[in-house]
Amino acid sequence: MTVESNKIVNSGLDVVTPNNKIPITNSLNQNFQTVTLNYKQNCYISVNSYLTNLEEPGEKVMDFQISNLDHCIVNLVSSNVTIGAIHIKGLKDTIIMSGPVRSSILIHDCERCVFLIGCHQFRMHTSRQMTIYLHTTSHPIIEDCNNILFAPYTLSVPSLGNMFEAAKLDPTNNKYDKVEDFNWLRQQASPNWQTVLENKILKDWPFLHVDDPKDEETVLNVLNEILGSQLIS
Repeated sequence: MTVESNKIVNSGLDVVTPNNKIPITNSLNQNFQTVTLNYKQNCYISVNSYLTNLEEPGEKVMDFQISNLDHCIVNLVSSNVTIGAIHIKGLKDTIIMSGPVRSSILIHDCERCVFLIGCHQFRMHTSRQMTIYLHTTSHPIIEDCNNILFAPYTLSVPSLGNMFEAAKLDPTNNKYDKVEDFNWLRQQASPNWQTVLENKILKDWPFLHVDDPKDEETVLNVLNEILGSQLIS
């Protein structure tokens, strides 16, 4: 089905919203969907901007496949949806903000990005100059990565406790700094990652309660300010 203006028209399995053209694949379970975000630049994307048109009674679970974004801010924080998993590939100069994820986050081929994410299992491959604000209940794994910063998850929204519960994630158990580098098997600390200094930790995340900032210049200014202050140069 597709969304046209404010109505839903049956035309197969893909759903495209009028504002941000996000394709959604429905499964037989009406409360589960896979969302693909790809090939976008210089834009802001919010999960809430299209959830209201598609929301069904009961728990909504979404998996996200995100690829080939450049200079974007992606806001996946919503009390109306539980994220099952996130697969990310080929992002540059992009910020992702997400609520707790029920299973895993897998990242490939990204550079100069800042992610705010929580999950049971975190893996990142072939990426560089990344800052990850992370909550994970298992040891994060990196491979073929360099200039990576890790910090504790600093999302602060009123519904955060319910979001942790929906994701079956223990908010008191965070192993964000127990990183295993598969390219560094020595006893000494890996040179490929470090933790963010306490006075550099970002706590005020932009646009968490905004579905559409409308002003592209403002979005890009905020994006560049955060990337400039949060990445290893």
